[in-house]
Amino acid sequence: MKYLYLLLFIPVMAFSQNFSFETHESYCAGEASEIVIESPIFIYNNTDQTLSMRWIRTDYDYPEGWSHSHCDPLGCNPEGVGKRDFLLLPDNELNEYINVHFHPNNIAGNGWVQVSVFEIDDQENAVTLTFNAEVDETTGLFSINQQYAAYLSQNYPNPSNGNTAINYEIDGKLNDVTFTLTDVTGRIVYQQPINNTKGNIQLNNLPTGIYQYNLSTTQMVLASKQMMVK
Repeated sequence: MKYLYLLLFIPVMAFSQNFSFETHESYCAGEASEIVIESPIFIYNNTDQTLSMRWIRTDYDYPEGWSHSHCDPLGCNPEGVGKRDFLLLPDNELNEYINVHFHPNNIAGNGWVQVSVFEIDDQENAVTLTFNAEVDETTGLFSINQQYAAYLSQNYPNPSNGNTAINYEIDGKLNDVTFTLTDVTGRIVYQQPINNTKGNIQLNNLPTGIYQYNLSTTQMVLASKQMMVK
């Protein structure tokens, strides 16, 4: 078996809500039958109240024959189990590791797993981490394309009267990120390239209806939300 060990630098990501979230270096080790990506995470409670928090595996996609598991600070979760709850005490922090185990079983291809953390009563403001892995068809070597963190706020107000605002924050290493708003038929209503790591999107004069909006690259959707216009 061929082995490849990687060390990636992950920029700090801090979000303006009741908690702040940061990641730093991401470590990778393994072989083409199992790839482990591990990242230190820091979650800070910015309030004087105990926060009810949740880790959840939100989505994944990879070739047939692959599988995965992920470990959050509370324990490890097999592919079919994707949720753990915990309490974050006032003015306190959680300093732990989160990792994803890809099991490509020597099958060439690439895949990703997304894991999110949020307050249980405020999933709209989740912070999402995307872990990527690839096994080269020719060499059998594996690599990780990057680990990405992204934040996409719930629009405010929601429901809106046609005018609304959305905040976002993404890793600086992401390229070709696009904001897209679609209606219930999937038709693109509005789209714009994202050229800054942090910003605000203003939407005006939207007709009544239900919409879906997301941040995406050419490879994957980083984060998505639903909104309503009355």
